[in-house]
Amino acid sequence: MDCIRDVVLLADSNSLLLRCNRVLSTLTGKSYQGLLNRKWQDVLTEGGFMGVTGPLNCVEFLHSTGKYFECSVYDITNSGESFAAVSIITLHDITDRKRAEDELNKRQNEPAKGPR
Repeated sequence: MDCIRDVVLLADSNSLLLRCNRVLSTLTGKSYQGLLNRKWQDVLTEGGFMGVTGPLNCVEFLHSTGKYFECSVYDITNSGESFAAVSIITLHDITDRKRAEDELNKRQNEPAKGPR
């Protein structure tokens, strides 16, 4: 999981963090062991992530570094008894896209410059 550039979390049915990749540790400043067995939502909040609602009610996070992340939650369940229900949570860095959107909006809202 450490070779993935996105934040990747694995949480149990109680939202407790079972595993994460190095990106989360880097962004939160916490050790891998210091992140485990805590609610993933609390880890994000304490690690400088603020939730915002993006387009189409998509959950986005703004990190204290100024980076934007799009959050996706995938609930994995199994009707058998081979493993317990878990969730995979990913935070995809969308900072470049957000900056481009902001720049486009800024240009569209500028007064037209025509001949004098």
